[in-house]
Amino acid sequence: YVCAKCGHELFSSRAKYEHSSPWPAFTETVHEDSVSKRKERPGALKVSCGKCGNGLGHEFLNDGPKRGQSRF
Repeated sequence: YVCAKCGHELFSSRAKYEHSSPWPAFTETVHEDSVSKRKERPGALKVSCGKCGNGLGHEFLNDGPKRGQSRF
C-alpha cells in the first residue's frame, strides 16, 4: 500500500489483518520512515506519509491483533 499523493511505500499486505473497523488495518509499516507520527490523544497518534506529509489517519496503541501491538 502506498501514499495516494506521492506513491511512498507505507504498508505491506503481509501486515494487513481483519478488524471491526471499516478501514484497512495494519500492524506495521514497510519502512521505519514510511510514516511520521505525532501524539493526538491518549492511545492514538496522528499518522502522516513520511515523505510528503499527506494525512493517513491514526495509529491506535495496544489495539492490534496481539497483546501490545498497535493498529494503523
